[in-house]
Amino acid sequence: METSLYFVAALFILAGAGFIYLTVKDNPSPIPQGGLQWATTVFSVLLMGSGALALYFIVQPPEAPPPQNDEARIGEFAEDFTFYMVDTEEERTLHEFAGNVVLINFWATWCPPCLEEMPELNQLQEDYEDQGLVILTISDETPSQIKRFEEQVPLKTVSGFVHDARDLPEPFDMMVRGRPVSYVIDREGVIQDYLLGAGDYQFFEAAVAPYLEESIAAR
Repeated sequence: METSLYFVAALFILAGAGFIYLTVKDNPSPIPQGGLQWATTVFSVLLMGSGALALYFIVQPPEAPPPQNDEARIGEFAEDFTFYMVDTEEERTLHEFAGNVVLINFWATWCPPCLEEMPELNQLQEDYEDQGLVILTISDETPSQIKRFEEQVPLKTVSGFVHDARDLPEPFDMMVRGRPVSYVIDREGVIQDYLLGAGDYQFFEAAVAPYLEESIAAR
């Protein structure tokens, strides 16, 4: 598919260049003469521009590589940070949820994959709340923006926001690179996993279940 797109884009550019050549080759002046030559020249330029634009969108820069363990801080204690509840704007902190398995999901209402996974996170929270799972859904949008979304999909998670994602400690400041991104934190406050991109119920369940089961086995 990509090869054929390259071919079409190159064909547009070559065709446009060919039309210009045929238009000016017998013309004593470098400036097009008459309406027909001007129309042909404009059409040729548009054709070449369309091909160049197509090439620009085909040749996308490579995506940033997934963060390595040292960037994601796997195995390290999660640094505390402050966020605010969407409904009340009450100040809360991550460490308030110590003793629970915490899934932090960084999202935004402008992010379609984020919106697709919200019902899955709602269901996961309901199913595993009694086992000590807390899902924090954190955005850097205004409360009013988030509330408009919640009118359509009420969130059963701990719904919060931060004023500036750049103020979050590492590795949580990675939310500025793109969303959704999630982190799994065990009951001792250790970052156990990071999850890039959207997931469904089974995806998130598999990520948190081992840490919920560890606490059950220890009883």
